[in-house]
Amino acid sequence: DELIMSVIKVLEGEEELEIVRHLLRLSRCISRQEEGVPLGPQVDAAQAEVMNIVNNFFYEKMTALPAIKAYIDQLKS
Repeated sequence: DELIMSVIKVLEGEEELEIVRHLLRLSRCISRQEEGVPLGPQVDAAQAEVMNIVNNFFYEKMTALPAIKAYIDQLKS
C-alpha cells in the first residue's frame, strides 16, 4: 500500500494509472497466495509487468536528458 501511495504522490496522469493498476494486480495476486506455497505464474506475470513499466518509465526520464541519452547510445554501439 505504501508503494502505491508513493507512486500516486510522484506521478500524474496515464503513467500513474498504468503503474497503480499493475501494482494493485500484483498486490491482489500476492494477497491470495497461501502461506508456504510458491508464487504462481500469475504473480510472476504481474511482477514482470510492474518491473517493465517502471524500467520503461525511468529509461524515458533518463534519456530525456541529452547527456544521458548520448552516453547510453555510446554504450549500445
